[in-house]
Amino acid sequence: MTLPHLKALVLKGTDALEWAKERGSRPEDGANSAMPKHVFDAIVEHLRTHVPTQSVCPSSMLLNIIMLRITCILSKPERTVLFIPERSVLVAAANYSGEPPMRDVVHHMLIRAGPRSASIIVSDPVGVLDSSTRWINKIHITHIFEAKSQYGFDHALPYAVQEIAEWCGRTGRRFGKGIITYSCLDIWRFISYDAAGEDGRGLSRVTGKSQIMLEVDKVDTILGLVLDMVENASEENLQFFDKPASNDVSLLLELFALQSQLQDESNSRMNPYYNQHNRPAANK
Repeated sequence: MTLPHLKALVLKGTDALEWAKERGSRPEDGANSAMPKHVFDAIVEHLRTHVPTQSVCPSSMLLNIIMLRITCILSKPERTVLFIPERSVLVAAANYSGEPPMRDVVHHMLIRAGPRSASIIVSDPVGVLDSSTRWINKIHITHIFEAKSQYGFDHALPYAVQEIAEWCGRTGRRFGKGIITYSCLDIWRFISYDAAGEDGRGLSRVTGKSQIMLEVDKVDTILGLVLDMVENASEENLQFFDKPASNDVSLLLELFALQSQLQDESNSRMNPYYNQHNRPAANK
């Protein structure tokens, strides 16, 4: 794989998070669905007191509920939004490989598709998507990478960029979107990928890992930001994110380190983006 360029992606001004919160809190969105806003809020509140959502190893249930709410908001008669949880684990099990590509990172998918395509995908999310389906170029995918450890978060970007680029190629899309999250959903990295890029190489714009810190009670803001990534999965521009107007030295230094990480992992000839970059096993 030709390494992509890395450049910065930033929020559109100081009000972007407030705009995202407003977007995620609209009670009219999905009002007639299986999970209207008041039901979603009640489930989230129940999770906070009955399921580990703020711990060293938080449950994935909150992320799953957020993804389900997005399917309720964006699904229409002419277009369905699917949530395919843990697809990397499903693929590993189906192929009898035993291990997903990264032990510390789980790859989920949010897919927008026509009703018929959606019904086929949901019946077999591994076989259908891995086959040469003639309508594969009609679906739009947002990739969610859930890190299970700090190490996984720190090393997820090469894997995430590779997956986004590969799926852009398979679906014939120039643009792709991805999200990396960790630690009870309070650390977020957002990715906007352009296959055309520069100098024949793809271009990935990414947010700094500590730029967007959202506690679990900011669930409406999280919803708004993820909705932006799903609604504009195959578009160049986003509602709440943009190119930086000026250079942020700290972000530039972080991007330089990330670019070096991509290069180092690419230089390894044995599955550079996969298992050898997982957290080392503990000494016995």
